[in-house]
Amino acid sequence: IDNRAIAQILNYLKAAGGRKRLAAIRDAVYEWDVEGGAGGGAGRRVSFKAPSSRRVEVLTGEGVEAVSAANARTAWRQARGAAVETLIGAEAQTNKLLAALEGSRLVGYEKMKVMARTAGVAEVGGEQAYVVEFSTRDGGRTRYWFGAASKLLLRVEDSAGGVTVTGSDFRPVGGVLEAHRVTEEREGKVVGSYVLRAVRHDTGLAD
Repeated sequence: IDNRAIAQILNYLKAAGGRKRLAAIRDAVYEWDVEGGAGGGAGRRVSFKAPSSRRVEVLTGEGVEAVSAANARTAWRQARGAAVETLIGAEAQTNKLLAALEGSRLVGYEKMKVMARTAGVAEVGGEQAYVVEFSTRDGGRTRYWFGAASKLLLRVEDSAGGVTVTGSDFRPVGGVLEAHRVTEEREGKVVGSYVLRAVRHDTGLAD
């Protein structure tokens, strides 16, 4: 057990709103608009449901352009007009791992079959951050960056997809500190920036 990694998780739970408040959120839906866009519906819709479900929809003015989702049983994606593609291998396991971590908000991490280890320090948005790598025996792997001062989750890496998402402008929503701006990078290059238009907790999402 990496006690330093566990300490980062516990500090995050306390800073983000407290374990009890985070555990009470059974699901959440985030509506993101393209930063600087002129409206028209372009952006992202990201949904989580405890304990381990995640869904990401890419939106354009014409509707849902693509969707990807994962839970403990499966991971898949689908582009508009295309057939559903079931993910396999490390990509599937990493998506399942992200769904478990994000769906639970790390509450009850100690009961998951997930390993955590401290992987170094780095600077994120001018703040020093501790890098914690999460992994599973079947090949899932992701990294989280926790702010040394703020204790908040500043960045998440999808190692299989080569994507990192960095959050900033944290403000309270329903007693929980939520990032109101995120920047998505792929292989070190910024591919999109989004601002939070709305977040809804406990909407009664179906599995």
